[in-house]
Amino acid sequence: MGKKIFITGLPGSGKSSLVMEIIRELGVKVGGIVTPEIRDHDRMGFKIVDIASGRTGILSRVDFSGPRIGKYGVNVKDLEDIGVKAIERSINDPEIKLLVIDEIGAMEMVSEKFCSVVNRALNSEKDCLMVLHRNLVNKYKNMGILFFLDRKNR
Repeated sequence: MGKKIFITGLPGSGKSSLVMEIIRELGVKVGGIVTPEIRDHDRMGFKIVDIASGRTGILSRVDFSGPRIGKYGVNVKDLEDIGVKAIERSINDPEIKLLVIDEIGAMEMVSEKFCSVVNRALNSEKDCLMVLHRNLVNKYKNMGILFFLDRKNR
């Protein structure tokens, strides 16, 4: 089984920034997803980006009518059409050396397909780097190495 590394921490601790730095520095083919913020002065939502193809969609927005997580409506269609497919391709593509999922959180967990593909990734031979929302640490902490990131150790 491949190595499984999890990063967690409070909002603003630098989890996503660390993941992007790792992707830039490794020099290997990376697949999976990242979910950058959508901002217009305040946070308005999150995009979902297929790392390998660059395909982009909307994961959530404050003005979206999908399932609610806090103030955000989740776009399950883009989560599954872009996110789940990106993860599936990354598991199966032998050229992809690292599978990144940023992040596994409440928004993503509204999709059974997403939960299923995460479990497939965790049981695969693929090396994985995954950002965990702090509320999901107990569910995944025994499946790999867990790092708690804060402003002091980033």
